[in-house]
Amino acid sequence: KQWYQRRVRGEVDLEQEFYIHQLNIRGRVEGVLNRRLNGAVILLDGNTVAGITATKDESEWQVPIHNRKGRKVRVSLADNPVTICELEVMVDKDYDPSEDAATLRMVEEGENVAEGKPTTSSSSAAGGASEHGVDGNKDGDFYKESCVSTAVEQGPVWWSVDLGHVITVGHVIVFPRLDRSYSKYLDQAMVTVGEHECGRIAFQKNTPWYLVGCGGVQGDTVTIRKDFGVLQFCEVVVLTT
Repeated sequence: KQWYQRRVRGEVDLEQEFYIHQLNIRGRVEGVLNRRLNGAVILLDGNTVAGITATKDESEWQVPIHNRKGRKVRVSLADNPVTICELEVMVDKDYDPSEDAATLRMVEEGENVAEGKPTTSSSSAAGGASEHGVDGNKDGDFYKESCVSTAVEQGPVWWSVDLGHVITVGHVIVFPRLDRSYSKYLDQAMVTVGEHECGRIAFQKNTPWYLVGCGGVQGDTVTIRKDFGVLQFCEVVVLTT
């Protein structure tokens, strides 16, 4: 691994693209909490990749980026000035992007048969309308008003898209909320096609997507369901075999 370091105020240009493994951020030690980057959003080439939630005495963060490719790293706050003492960008020189090439092609080029189709959910909260889940916008910033959110419920919470007719489904890709990377939003959510269970989502901090294999099962709906709590995500892509 090799470090590329820049002292920044807001954005750093690495001058070429790298597959970024992790960011280390050091903020102010003194001052009020909102000056310590609480609520900051991290963007890579304009795409949301992570967020920072600060505890009272926290001033340093290690932020996994999962080898996403990019050049410009930006840390932004909606209503407060950004004060950063040091930003370290970690690149894993042993990473071989060809190992993930097939998955990347699927994520970036696969035709989403669910896009624009009718959706429903168990409830809706904080502007997270169900139709946002298939609007074509994969950005993980909830406050860009393109993500799904149910209310907090004691019983099952769910979201579903009507595909219009029976389709043979190979994979379902779920793009999570990234400006706040909390396990409670998606961890252990079950993805189903019709009555067929494809699998559960296992939370991974700041992962850009969850790829759930469905093995060619058939159905006319895709549903994401949790046993209780809140369900939040930003886009669902349904791929045929």
